[in-house]
Amino acid sequence: MSKKNSIKGTMDFIHQSTGTKIAFCYGNKAYEKYMQEQYGLNETIPHTACTMILTKKDTFSLVIGTKKLENIYQLKGVVTHELSHTVTELMQYYGFDCD
Repeated sequence: MSKKNSIKGTMDFIHQSTGTKIAFCYGNKAYEKYMQEQYGLNETIPHTACTMILTKKDTFSLVIGTKKLENIYQLKGVVTHELSHTVTELMQYYGFDCD
């Protein structure tokens, strides 16, 4: 299930079987604003993209941030790479050894 967030350039997903919140932020400004509003953190995307793992009051959340890229194929590759980190972290959090 996904829903567009009130912050421009962001989208939230809820992993149905675990209830884990996964957020995607497109662009450094969207990422900075999302991290500040949702978690009170001052974070930026250090390179091209990043995946942040957050725990808060017995909840597990993942935030994927990508800088804006002109080349759609490069963007797709970066998002796929970050999603692989997300799957690894999700599986490890719930007790599966996948790497």
